[in-house]
Amino acid sequence: AFEDVFPATITGLVVFRNSLYVFTTKTISVITATSFADVNRQPISTDLGCVEPDTIQEIAGDVVFMGPDGLRLLSGTDKIGDVGLATVTKNIQSEINSFLTKHNSFSSFLIRGKSQYRILGWRAGDSVPNSQGLLGTQFAQQGGGEMAWAETRGIKAFVTHSEYSGTNELIFFANDDGYVYQLEQGNAFDTDVINASFFSPYLPINDPTLRKTIYSVHTYLDPEGSFRAAMRLNYDFGGAEVIQPDPIDLTNILESGSGDYDIGMYGSSLFSTHEVDASAAVNGAVIATTATANVNGATSSSTGVVVDGNNETITVNQYVSGTGIVGTPYVATVTDQNNIVLSSVQTLANDTALFFSDNVTIDNGSGTIAVGQYVTGVDVVGSPTVVSIIDANNIVLSTAQTLSDNLVLSFSTHDTVVTGTIFGDAVRLTLRKQVTGSGFVVSVEYTSSGSTQPFSLDAMALEYATASRR
Repeated sequence: AFEDVFPATITGLVVFRNSLYVFTTKTISVITATSFADVNRQPISTDLGCVEPDTIQEIAGDVVFMGPDGLRLLSGTDKIGDVGLATVTKNIQSEINSFLTKHNSFSSFLIRGKSQYRILGWRAGDSVPNSQGLLGTQFAQQGGGEMAWAETRGIKAFVTHSEYSGTNELIFFANDDGYVYQLEQGNAFDTDVINASFFSPYLPINDPTLRKTIYSVHTYLDPEGSFRAAMRLNYDFGGAEVIQPDPIDLTNILESGSGDYDIGMYGSSLFSTHEVDASAAVNGAVIATTATANVNGATSSSTGVVVDGNNETITVNQYVSGTGIVGTPYVATVTDQNNIVLSSVQTLANDTALFFSDNVTIDNGSGTIAVGQYVTGVDVVGSPTVVSIIDANNIVLSTAQTLSDNLVLSFSTHDTVVTGTIFGDAVRLTLRKQVTGSGFVVSVEYTSSGSTQPFSLDAMALEYATASRR
C-alpha cells in the first residue's frame, strides 16, 4: 500500500493522462505507479494549489481548478510527462477577485456539448436574482488562451452535478429551498424570464482616429428554435454627445402579415424564402448614386449645412436623410463638397451622419412600400433598403444602383434569412440588417429578454466605409 503525508489539506483528486493528480490548498502533486511496489509522488507545484474542492473539472483535455489568484488549467504540453499551469481568468482579474471575495463556497459543472465550464458562487442569504456565477467557453482543444467568459445571474446553487444518461446530457443543482432543479431545459428560470446580453469590445476597426460609417451588420446565429433578440450599435464609448441609433429587432418568428421567413430542416440543404410586401416597376432608366457626410457644426433652422468626412461626391438634387432630418429635403446647391444648401430648413446636431442619394422613379406599384423595406430585382446589387419615400412615385435607396427602365422591384420587410441543417444539427441563420450612424470606435450589443428559445451568437461582420473606401 502507498502512504504519504501532504503539506496541506487535500482538496481534490483527478486522473489525468494515466496519472493521479492530488490537489491540496497549497500544492499539486502527481502519483505514478508501474506496480504495487513501485509508486512515486512527484511535485508539480509547491506554492500553488486548489483552494476550492468543488471547482475541479476536466474539459477538452485540460483540468480546470480554482487557484488563489483565479481559475487555472492543468494541461499537457508537447513534452512527455510535462504539464502547464496557465491562468485562464487573467483578462477578467478584477471580476474574479470580486467573485472570490463575495462568496463563501463554490460549485462547478460542465456542459460538454457546449465546451462550457460553469462555476457558481454561494453565499447564504443571497436572493435568487442576485446569485452569481461565471461561464467559460473553450474555443480551442487545449490551453486557456481561447476561453471566453460571461457572467450568469439567477442560479442559486450550493451543489451541482452533470452527467450523461445515454446520449442525453443532464445538469442538476440544488440549494437550501428543498428542491432539485434541472438546467438546460425549457426557456425560463422556473417560470421567470431569462435576460441575456452581449457587448463586443469597442472596435477601432482600422485607425481609431478616422471616423467610420457603418452600413450593415451581418449576424450569424445558431438558434434552437424560435427566438427574438435586439441588436444595436454603440459609438464612441456611449458618449452623451454622440447620437446613438435605436435597437433593431432580430427574430425568426413568423408573424401574420410581417413578411417574415420560414424555417425548415432538410438534411444539409441551405435555402431562403421571403414574402413580398410590395412591388413596382422602374419608370425610366436611372443611375442612382449615393454619398455620405457628417454635419460639421450644429445647425438651427437653417438650409445651409457644413459637412466633413465625405464619402463619394455630393451632387445637386440628391435627397438627404439622417437623424433629425424633417421631411424629404434635397440638395439645392453645392458650393463645394464641404458646404451645401438644402431645399428646406433643418436643425441638425454636430456629427450627425447624413446620407445623400438620387431618387428612383417608379410606377405600376402594388402593395405598400415603407421605409426600411429591402429591395430586390434582377439588376439590384447587394441588399439596399428604402431610406426615404418622396411621394407615391419616387423613392430613395440606401446604396448606389444602376436600374433599367421597367425593371420590376420587390419590397419586403425583412432581409434574407438563410437557414439550414447538416444532418439534424440546429438550424443556422444569417441575418443582415441595415444600420445607421458613425463614430471612431463601435461596439455591437445584443440583448434578449423573455421566453425565447436558446440561441448562440457565432459571429458578426460589419460593412463600413472610412476615408471614402467601403
